Amino acid sequence: MNKDVVLGVLKNKKFQLIAVGIILFIILFWSASIRMSNWDLLTDSTTGEKIPLALDPYYFLRVAETIVDNGGSLPTADVMRHNPVVETSWHHEIMPNVVVQMWRVANIFGDYSIREVNVFSPVFFYGIGLIIFFFLAYVLTKSKIAALVSSGLLAFSPAYLYRTMAGFSDHESIGMVAVFACLLFYVLALKAFEKDWKRTILYGLGLGFFTALVMATWSGAITLILMVIPVSFGLYWLLKENDKIKSISFYVIWLVSSIFIPAIFNSSLVNQMIGRLSGTYGLISQAVLGLILIDYIIDLLIARGKFGIRKEKKTWYVLGSFVVLGSAALTIVGKNVFGIIKSIWHAVLFPFGTGRVGLTVAENSQPYLTDWISQSSAMIFWLFVLGIFLIGIEFGKSIKSKKHSLMFGLSWIVLISAMLFSRISSSSIFNGENFISQAVYLIGVAIFVIYFGWLNMHKMFEKSRVNSLLILLMALMFIVVLNGRSATRTFFLIAPFVLLSVGYFVVKIFGYAWNSKDDVLKIIFWGLFLVALFGVLISISSYEETISGQAKNTGPSASVQWQGAMAWVRNNTDEGEKFAHWWDYGYWVQTLGERPTVADGGHFQGAVDGNERIGRYVLTTDKPASAYSFLKTQEISYLLIDPTDLGKYAAYSKIGSDDNWDRFSMIPVGAVDEKNTQETAAGITTVYQLNGVVDEDIYYEDIFLPGPSYDDRGRPSYKAYIGGIILKIRSSDGGIEQPEAVYIYNNVQHRIPLRYVYINGDIHDFGSGLESAIRLIPSVGQSGQGMSINPLGAGIYLSPRTFNTLFAKLYLMDDPLDEYEDISLVHSEDSPFVKAVKAQGGAVSDFVYYQGFRGPIKIWDVDYPTDTPVYEEFLKPQTSYGDMDWRFE
Repeated sequence: MNKDVVLGVLKNKKFQLIAVGIILFIILFWSASIRMSNWDLLTDSTTGEKIPLALDPYYFLRVAETIVDNGGSLPTADVMRHNPVVETSWHHEIMPNVVVQMWRVANIFGDYSIREVNVFSPVFFYGIGLIIFFFLAYVLTKSKIAALVSSGLLAFSPAYLYRTMAGFSDHESIGMVAVFACLLFYVLALKAFEKDWKRTILYGLGLGFFTALVMATWSGAITLILMVIPVSFGLYWLLKENDKIKSISFYVIWLVSSIFIPAIFNSSLVNQMIGRLSGTYGLISQAVLGLILIDYIIDLLIARGKFGIRKEKKTWYVLGSFVVLGSAALTIVGKNVFGIIKSIWHAVLFPFGTGRVGLTVAENSQPYLTDWISQSSAMIFWLFVLGIFLIGIEFGKSIKSKKHSLMFGLSWIVLISAMLFSRISSSSIFNGENFISQAVYLIGVAIFVIYFGWLNMHKMFEKSRVNSLLILLMALMFIVVLNGRSATRTFFLIAPFVLLSVGYFVVKIFGYAWNSKDDVLKIIFWGLFLVALFGVLISISSYEETISGQAKNTGPSASVQWQGAMAWVRNNTDEGEKFAHWWDYGYWVQTLGERPTVADGGHFQGAVDGNERIGRYVLTTDKPASAYSFLKTQEISYLLIDPTDLGKYAAYSKIGSDDNWDRFSMIPVGAVDEKNTQETAAGITTVYQLNGVVDEDIYYEDIFLPGPSYDDRGRPSYKAYIGGIILKIRSSDGGIEQPEAVYIYNNVQHRIPLRYVYINGDIHDFGSGLESAIRLIPSVGQSGQGMSINPLGAGIYLSPRTFNTLFAKLYLMDDPLDEYEDISLVHSEDSPFVKAVKAQGGAVSDFVYYQGFRGPIKIWDVDYPTDTPVYEEFLKPQTSYGDMDWRFE
């Protein structure tokens, strides 16, 4: 077979389609198999039924099961999300209904449970989404190779794995199907809607439908759509439109229909869409509408010679009218332009706000550039950045002047660089929050906006050379970079478009190399192409290895310990009895335990602020009366505390603090430092290594240790620390002498005696010392000789701030001072490791230190003293942090 024959085959369109189809199928099948590799792990050990992977999917599973049990519809209220005053409504996204329909179809071909279909569903949606993404990438880049590269990278991307695995039956996987479909339809609409009125109307309505579909499947993704479409259409209007009336009509039809079409999925989505369009980012769509209407009217006035408006001054008339009319409109609705600018800038810096819940949820944390690079790998990140640069450079070719074409590309690079590199890391001078970081960001944006405005004002863009696909790509990548600074959770949403930029760069740089006439540039371009090609191949290989190992070992977040605890709840409590606990566990108790809760991951249980009040008046309270009153007011029958609540203490104590952060602390746990253990004839001196902080000012005799100071967002700056605790055990009688805590302040050690030691179910009160304690627990070690247990091998430090809390006294010390006599422990579910140690005859308690703290899930039956009051304020929105303190003073 000669060279010409081979080239002829490769250039054959039919061969290309078949080859691309086969490769895409292999990628899809391979990556979907990886996502199914944890199937056997997603099984409830107490029932044998399938269970979801992550936390929130338990809610969607319960909704789907309720639909089936209720004959195809939902009851009027969700009784599992308990509120004594207001009925809690159901979530309005369509994921559970889709799963129910999938289950009905699946049972035509076999016998499948709703839980099996639910667990499988994210992989099914992933497959559909990947296919649509391929076509989206193909249409945007006009290259099957770019689409394959982007799709292949996405299929094996670690950032895109977890939320598309079997068991992650949340809204993300189905939501991405809608996002890809919406953007694909929008691309097709931009190319055809101006051809005739039929297309204008149908494409406008169709885009409204797909926008509504995004809202109905994953409301969190609607912000991306409500930014990309208006921004790109605004650019299209300025640079490309050929028929102003059709363009305005198309945009208005889209905007109006996207408000009302959601009603076909759920009528309440209409109000939610209006709310989104009225929000900070949603106002972009209205601003663009106002801008294009003003531009059109000014054009009409110029054409008719009205008011002496000069054509060369059109841009200033448009901008001036926009500012004046926009300010007037904002005033009418009770807003002002300066407030909007401030809110936009605040949203850019703090996309999830500065509220306590938002800032303490890990996935809401605002990432740095270093986080972004670690998510995707350095190679892929830099190819993504180069791809964005090339998009701007290619768009610049539509400018008439070569000089300004180059300048436009440079200004685009400045914009993207300013957005990316003004938030590098917390330790960098560019940390995203200080003056220089914000200045760089603003200057970069200003340079691009001003220069773009100047180019447009001077008609430098040649309409016939402006590519509508590049308009959309530019707008999309701008929004992607903006979202990449917002929150860790958005990495999943923007990952496809990051990899789309990579595919674009690979194909485009190949084209540069192939077509370049300059020998030096040709060498540079071929070098870049080879680096990019090998980078992509190595990344896919590395990605595949990473996700294969991750997927097959990722089991349900509701661990075996939780499965056992919920089996006890189902079998030993009455239906309808309510549970209180930290919000993290609400969906598990509702779905696996089949009991109502007063707080969950929805954070919106009617008027009750279950986060702040459970944090303040239950878990961190030092006044039993507040816990009894809150629980009684909420009609609680059981209290549940999970061992991870020890590590989460910093989170819920911060949320539960007053304006001065009076509860904020953490509870450090440390093991014995064997190297510093000293044994003498008098006894053994043991040192427990700790890594803790001084959480409030400590005054003890002539020693002063300052607590932290806080910035306006509640971030602490610590000054003093606790490094360890020294404990002596006498040889004569095995008694414990008063422990001493070693604090460090200004590099000077200070020893202060602690008043309490809790050991083996008893509290030892030495009568003096700092009002704090060490709770001693066994530690377990494993070596070649087997398992070793040190009964006093680890300690939990309880500071003066944490010692008197309900969490410390009830969970860690079993109510040593008898302050909670009406709260009775009815079940303690050991961790699997502790169960295994006990099964081997190991003398350990419920708490063990082995590679960290391990404890039981404890459940208490809650009764109340006869004089416990019910306070109606606990059923109303809080007026301020700690607004109920006065009741318990």
